[in-house]
Amino acid sequence: MTPQVVVAFVLCTALQWLPWDTHAQTFDEGASSYQQGDYPQAIRIFRMLAAQGDAQAQNTLGMMHDNGQGVERDYVQALIWYRLAAAQGHDGALYNIGVMYESGHGVAQNDAEALKWYLLAAAQGHSVAQYNLGGMYLYGYGTKKNALEAFKWYRLAASQGDLQAQHNLGLMYARGQGIPRNTLRALMWLSIAEMLGEPAAADSVADLSRTMRPDDIAIAREMARTCLENEFRSCGQNVPTLSEK
Repeated sequence: MTPQVVVAFVLCTALQWLPWDTHAQTFDEGASSYQQGDYPQAIRIFRMLAAQGDAQAQNTLGMMHDNGQGVERDYVQALIWYRLAAAQGHDGALYNIGVMYESGHGVAQNDAEALKWYLLAAAQGHSVAQYNLGGMYLYGYGTKKNALEAFKWYRLAASQGDLQAQHNLGLMYARGQGIPRNTLRALMWLSIAEMLGEPAAADSVADLSRTMRPDDIAIAREMARTCLENEFRSCGQNVPTLSEK
């Protein structure tokens, strides 16, 4: 029996025992049960929806098995549900499979495989997958080190509001990693991260500010406010690099 047939058989078997209810229930009802801590009811609803091909329910079942919520923690079962949802292109499921390969939960640890799944999720705009890719390219996990590629993924995640990506992007500008060093853009992104609540950003802002002129600090702070007001559009455009100042 080929691996593909084995997986298909396991998935079919997993679906055969799912409870069916003549009353059509929605994902929101399952989510409400989940939020109230009624995990058995949430699982019952999500299983019914998952059997009907609901990718969001399949991904949620994966997470509940992953975290041991209402069921015994079971990484193998979690992966089965994630793969079902991922087969439908669910970005969260694609990301979750990447996490399992990166952590070695339910599968052999494999950074290259994690990278593959993160790329699939990131291509759909999953901001945490984009952030994780930034780290993998920066430090060479599952791929060769590539600071420019790391910068690209941090920039995409930062523009979606990921605080850690904003902080790391600021540090890359401050250090000139992958891009020309630019303290104005660096302080802008570090300030944004600080304003939005990234715990590590305050120290980074203080450290960089000690090396800058007061008028440049004011410019960077104003750039940060403008960037936030414009919802991360046109952030720090047409700013001179350090060598131009």
